[in-house]
Amino acid sequence: MPRRWGREGAIDNLKKKLEAEVLPATWAALEPHARRQGLFLVREGLDLAEVAAAVASDDQAKVKEWIDDESLRRPSLDEVTAWQTDPVAFYAVIVQPFVLCRPIVD
Repeated sequence: MPRRWGREGAIDNLKKKLEAEVLPATWAALEPHARRQGLFLVREGLDLAEVAAAVASDDQAKVKEWIDDESLRRPSLDEVTAWQTDPVAFYAVIVQPFVLCRPIVD
């Protein structure tokens, strides 16, 4: 694969770093972030590390597109209530001050 220079290469490197930081998480670990409005859900089908890299690199156009089509959103009150009652496992990655996550689907 050809080496990429400049912004694209930096984003590729950031994405690789963030891929290694995507880890399983419990609802108990994520709940404090939801309470402070710092938790975002990434829809199934989107690469969690790619979204994290876009957030971390302030790619406003991509992030706005995902927010607008609800591919990146805060959890609803109904979801939070359900997860408190019946905890779910997640994949999560921290992009200060945010935590991006996705429920683990069997």
